[in-house]
Amino acid sequence: KNTVIFSTNSPLNLTEKGIEFIETLGWDKILEDETQKKILFEALDHLNLKTKPDVERYCIIVLNEFYGSRDSNPFISIKNYLYNNATIDKQNAISACAIYLRNKYLENHPEIS
Repeated sequence: KNTVIFSTNSPLNLTEKGIEFIETLGWDKILEDETQKKILFEALDHLNLKTKPDVERYCIIVLNEFYGSRDSNPFISIKNYLYNNATIDKQNAISACAIYLRNKYLENHPEIS
């Protein structure tokens, strides 16, 4: 993992540069859009996740699935951004977006421990 974007402590979190990276990608704005957020949260809700580590793991899995999907989804603009900016490591971008999604999802699900 890129220690400029990610903290080295556990659980993994975004650094200040990581947050800036999310903002550059526009992922923060996507998660501010209620329709887009609902799609993402429903994909996670469907998995019936019970622990924070599972939320983190499945955020990465869901975003990888969205990245590979040809259908319209909330991750399409990130996919296009990464295509047009080939020097950005795709997996670092997906992981950063997943950590941000994990945090937003857990804010809305305080029952997950």
